[in-house]
Amino acid sequence: MLQKIIISKAGNHVYISFNRPDKRNALDAESWDLLAKALKEVDSDNEIYSATLKGDQHAFCSGVDIASMLSDDANHYEKPFNECIEALKNFSKPLLALVEGPAVGGGATILLHCDAVFLSPKARIKYPFTELGLVTELGSSALLQNALGYRKSFELLSLADWISADEYILLGLGNYAGDDFEEKYSQFINAISNRSINAIKEIKFILKSLTKEKLDLALRLESEGMKKLFGSDDNLTAVQEFKK
Repeated sequence: MLQKIIISKAGNHVYISFNRPDKRNALDAESWDLLAKALKEVDSDNEIYSATLKGDQHAFCSGVDIASMLSDDANHYEKPFNECIEALKNFSKPLLALVEGPAVGGGATILLHCDAVFLSPKARIKYPFTELGLVTELGSSALLQNALGYRKSFELLSLADWISADEYILLGLGNYAGDDFEEKYSQFINAISNRSINAIKEIKFILKSLTKEKLDLALRLESEGMKKLFGSDDNLTAVQEFKK
């Protein structure tokens, strides 16, 4: 049976890999549950220093599995989805991302929870929510506004255009994009490994605490907006296009 989330260790670092290549690494209810559990396990393991999220060259993660959402599996989404949000919010150690291929929807919003992001030149980012007749998720409305301000966030979320790896770096959302992104990632991870993990965790806690109230508000409003728009005429039209 295919492992939808693969966990592998390299010294005191852990790689958490999305592994549904036939679904462009989209996340169904089980995948959200597995990702949440992986994050919690890594965070509670005192021998592990950091975690890195990755996909493959065809896709980092395409977010929510829409086909699964349209099936009976939809009834099982809310609990693991919310648990994964909490795991991302509360992850106390360095959380990094290696992005080789497209990151879309939930895959793009997961990146906003990472502390460092390294991208292949072939990587592309997309927040497709207006195309789907839906609102943002995983607190991305707050995370983007914190990083970019209101107007740029409104532009990116409203237009739902593709963002290249270079553009993502220019926006200040990633650390590095280039053919040698894996080498730059290795240099970064080696450098922070020589720093105090307790100091890094405390700094991360402080930085995240400064915007916690705003993130919590965004999550509540996004949930309310999603319930309001899911099944709307715009959303149903988008779903019909997806089925084609």
